[in-house]
Amino acid sequence: MMKKSFKGIFAIAAVAGVAFVMSMAPARALEVDIAPTDTGETVGTNSKLFSVNLSGLGLSFVSSITLIDDNVIAGGADGVFSGFDLDGLILDGDGDLTTTGDQFTPLSLAFQAGTTRPTANTNQLPNDLAAGPAGPVPGPVFGASDATTINDAVATLDTFDAISSDSIFSANGFLTFGDGGTLVVNFADIAITPNLTLFIAEVGGQAGEEILVRVSQVPLPGAVWLFLSGLMALIGFSRRRKIAST
Repeated sequence: MMKKSFKGIFAIAAVAGVAFVMSMAPARALEVDIAPTDTGETVGTNSKLFSVNLSGLGLSFVSSITLIDDNVIAGGADGVFSGFDLDGLILDGDGDLTTTGDQFTPLSLAFQAGTTRPTANTNQLPNDLAAGPAGPVPGPVFGASDATTINDAVATLDTFDAISSDSIFSANGFLTFGDGGTLVVNFADIAITPNLTLFIAEVGGQAGEEILVRVSQVPLPGAVWLFLSGLMALIGFSRRRKIAST
């Protein structure tokens, strides 16, 4: 009887071990790309408001949202203002920006600046001594301290407050992507409800500056289900052996 018990325990431990090893492999994210909808409204001083209703994407929850500049060199300004100019980003539970209690705070942001267009205009070049409301603008893009670090005090992405300008001496309150730049916004897994809406705003609403929204969910690792089903099977097997031995 003791040998049979040890065999059962060993089998359960083996299933658990296999499940653990498999769970170490990253789960494949489910992703949906979508172009945001122009709401026809402006926010802040002069930013065009766009929205994405997340309920129609075929996902059950959202783990991260990635904004990707379309890398089409058209429209907008040059230098540190190359590419999409993001005034703010808000994930809202009921799709109504006037109610703020249902808005979700990101866990983390990961930025990668794109390329910048050449310019001889000193108002559009990095300047560590800039005296504008945003303070120093080290570049390579506006609102960032370097190619991968957002300057939160300048970008202020949690609110629509941009000062629309193509001069480092007067602009403030936004982050410029650079052509082809990306911003990954990570959340605790948020269940997608019928009115869950992403709002983003582009400074000045300039023609030719476009953004792609990629919504991702990371599914529960298959090893979890393997472990649960294997455990239940072993429990059932153990019970059958116990009944047969009585």
